[in-house]
Amino acid sequence: MNKSGEIEKEENLDDLTNTGCDWWDDNINKDPAFILEVVRIAALMHDVGHGPFSHIFEQAVNQTRGNPDFRHEQMSVKLIKSIGDFISPRAPSLTEEENEIIRLAADVLQKKLPEKLHFLSELIDSPIDVDKLDYVNRDAYHAGPLEYGMIDYERVLDGLRVSNGKLLYSESSIGAVDRTFKALEYMYSNVYYHKTCRGVDLQVFEMLISNKTLLEEIMENEKEYLKWSDDKLLYHIRDNGEKDSKKLADDLLARRLKYKSVAERKLPIGRLMHLAKAGLEQIKQKLEKDFTDLNAKVDHFSVSPVRLDAKNLVNWLKSKIFFNREGELVELREVSPLLYIAVENFGVVARLYVDRQKATDTQVGQAKQQFYSEFSSL
Repeated sequence: MNKSGEIEKEENLDDLTNTGCDWWDDNINKDPAFILEVVRIAALMHDVGHGPFSHIFEQAVNQTRGNPDFRHEQMSVKLIKSIGDFISPRAPSLTEEENEIIRLAADVLQKKLPEKLHFLSELIDSPIDVDKLDYVNRDAYHAGPLEYGMIDYERVLDGLRVSNGKLLYSESSIGAVDRTFKALEYMYSNVYYHKTCRGVDLQVFEMLISNKTLLEEIMENEKEYLKWSDDKLLYHIRDNGEKDSKKLADDLLARRLKYKSVAERKLPIGRLMHLAKAGLEQIKQKLEKDFTDLNAKVDHFSVSPVRLDAKNLVNWLKSKIFFNREGELVELREVSPLLYIAVENFGVVARLYVDRQKATDTQVGQAKQQFYSEFSSL
């Protein structure tokens, strides 16, 4: 707003009343609320494809299949497209318009949109998306660290802009973006990647991959997939599991944890930009092979990211995604060098876990020494 109280028009932004592509124009001309409903449905349902134990289940399915191609987003799309099959017989069938909304929502999730509309998918899947603006605040509320984990989502949303189909940010929103990344780093380091949480994840993963036949049955079709919850699967494996998984499930229910963390390093994501994932995997495999007697496990963010894609974050960091006050597109480092440094040093946690029952002071000491030596060389 200028001194006379008039709202100043920002230059170089897309006119969303007419994008010049059929997907948008054919629908927006009916009713602008139609597109809003498409995006709302896509946002609300984008994670319905999560199986029991969420990302850990996804990783277990990929390992047991020997072909890491399953992503929960794929199942979300399947479920959205077949939602009519799950509606109660007592409820009315979906209307033609509702079916079209479902179809277009699937397009948004699969990123099957014209280039001018990529921002609709970025609203749901990007380093700062509506998903993170929702779950970080909610998780901070329920976990307790409100002073560290809360995000000013209204200010972030108010700062969003669109140009050439890309989701961008105004320079005036930089403070809210800064606060968002601080909240994300805190929640990842202290909640999502808490050493005990990840220790439980390792135990759940080991339990799941011991039940290949069961996982195949769950993945057979959408209706079977929806039958399973965390507790149903856990109790089923405790009573009917293969190999050692019965004990692993029983121990989980009794809060007897198999793995404990004995060493930890934080790796700045800026440093990971220059590292090949293969290099981290090589260290992981070497340590686990050298300390098989301890049943050693190396857990690091790049191996199994939970809810945050490090590659997307790195690409975002190097992209021109901010509008400065002159209306020019610039990189984060030009708008806020301090925030750029902070994001570049976003802590990616790496830990060494060992089997509690097999750990001896001497072996653990040797494993810790090698762990720190290997990771200090990065």
